Amino acid sequence: MEANGLSDGRVYKVLSTTKLVAEKLDGKSLVDATEDDIKDIVAWVEKRDISEWTKTDYRRMVKRFYKWENGGEYLDKVEWVNTTYRGNNEKLPENLPEYGFRQLSVDELEKLFEDLPSSSEIETREL
Repeated sequence: MEANGLSDGRVYKVLSTTKLVAEKLDGKSLVDATEDDIKDIVAWVEKRDISEWTKTDYRRMVKRFYKWENGGEYLDKVEWVNTTYRGNNEKLPENLPEYGFRQLSVDELEKLFEDLPSSSEIETREL
């Protein structure tokens, strides 16, 4: 994997994630996993209380394993696995006040925007 330009940290993450996925197969080899097994793994990942980035990493690593195992080509059993990050649907925590944050009012937001410099002012400022 290092030959592919991956950092030590990334190699560790790939290996540890692949190990977790393999453990979900209850003794079956990753190589012998069926498409239904892979669907079960992806469903397990989606149900976990982890960030969208981490879910995306799991899906990518499942797909990457089978591409590697098949000599650089995706197998039909993983072709359908979506590896696109589906961010922007993550909600802010509802307990922000516990961390000292509060929701800004419309008036406060308008004041913030009024005080922002225009793009032409930014371009003419000296650094």
